[in-house]
Amino acid sequence: NAEELTSAIVNRLYEDNGRMEFENLEERILKMVVENTIKWSLDYNGVTFYFNPYDIAPYAAGILTATITFNNYPNLFKPKYKQVPEMYCTHLQ
Repeated sequence: NAEELTSAIVNRLYEDNGRMEFENLEERILKMVVENTIKWSLDYNGVTFYFNPYDIAPYAAGILTATITFNNYPNLFKPKYKQVPEMYCTHLQ
């Protein structure tokens, strides 16, 4: 769900960068999610989203990240992604 994912990312960014000034944060992230242009990586804890300078904040903020954990947002993820395999690498379909 694009809206739920966007909300989770926005909440995480505000938790991690509370005093930072974001402009149209929710709109920008929703657009990235819907257009599938958001950069991310998956690990055993959840998904980390990456934002380059100027994507959502001033250049001085640098690269920002938001990690959405399986434990905090279990309904956002399919069960197979929440299971920790015996090996670090696993095939994603």
